Amino acid sequence: PVANFTFSTSGLTVSVDASSSYDPDGDTLTYYWNWGDSALAEQGSAITSHTYATNGTYNITLTVVDSHGASNSIIKQVTVSSTNPPVPVGTLYVKKLDFDDSVKPGEEVEFELKVENGFSSEVNDVSAEIRIVGINTDGEDLVDTIDFGRISPGKYKSDTVYFTIPSDAQAKEYTVKVKLSWTDMNGNYQESDWWTAPSKLSVERPKHQILIDDVTLAGGLTPGGYGEAAISIENSGASDENVQVRLTTDFGANEIGALFKLKSGESTVQYLRFAIPENIKPGNYFLTVNVVYGTNSVTKKVVLTITNPKPIDESVVSVVPQEQPKQEPPVLTIALLVVIALLAGVATWLGLSPKPTPVVAKRRMVR
Repeated sequence: PVANFTFSTSGLTVSVDASSSYDPDGDTLTYYWNWGDSALAEQGSAITSHTYATNGTYNITLTVVDSHGASNSIIKQVTVSSTNPPVPVGTLYVKKLDFDDSVKPGEEVEFELKVENGFSSEVNDVSAEIRIVGINTDGEDLVDTIDFGRISPGKYKSDTVYFTIPSDAQAKEYTVKVKLSWTDMNGNYQESDWWTAPSKLSVERPKHQILIDDVTLAGGLTPGGYGEAAISIENSGASDENVQVRLTTDFGANEIGALFKLKSGESTVQYLRFAIPENIKPGNYFLTVNVVYGTNSVTKKVVLTITNPKPIDESVVSVVPQEQPKQEPPVLTIALLVVIALLAGVATWLGLSPKPTPVVAKRRMVR
């Protein structure tokens, strides 16, 4: 089970409501309240009250038990006083919400929201949550928030937020809702109910519409090198289109892709490679992508940065000595030496080897 409750105070009495507690299996719940004072914990109903003896801050513990004995608890802190703070009089409300109520998929829509403080005191931490209900493909809402901060009594503040309509949004009307939250004069967090805009947001899918979602650059982008542009294209129109992509740059690159068919609701990525001149100066240049489909076209411009290649730091370049190949004696030389040695041995055995010439020592005559 899941335990939860809300409370309100009046003097020293706190009133609690645990109706929001539930059991996922649908079991009946039993409620046990511990009021955080000297009173004993007691079994009670989902909605009940308790009066404290003195002013102070107390921890209220709610424990819920299902029919199988499983339990869950939650603790909330409550402050009671015989003299309650003043109750804020008035309300915080949406004074106006302006937006273009007829848009196309992929367009950016501006919402201008004006919030007025109808309280007799200032409110703080004012925030507005804006939702376009169910406009995403998965049925989820498109959500954004505006923070207004503090608003003085009787005053209003306005601010804007921008939504990009999903390129695959269905052609129909969507509800726009706003919820406000703030901190009141007593420091308590408050929320309004959902406010629904009187006008609906109407999405109209045109017969012909190609969108360039993104252009991503890759490559070294250095003088004398090559770059490559990855171009994401989407057909958000109602008709299939024959599409051709062209790329140009400030420094003279001009590349044209092949003609291809892009069906309604489909997207693709086209790649175009371009050369960078060797004598170009490093710096920022514009790259323009133009997508032509039928008699229509769409253009997107991005900045590319040309940089000098990093020089090689010779101080960190290590030279690996080349291992000298081992010199093996030729096989023919070895064989020849063996033959010579054999012949010499045979000659000695036959007595054919030449006898050594005797050396005659010359004596010196002494007179």
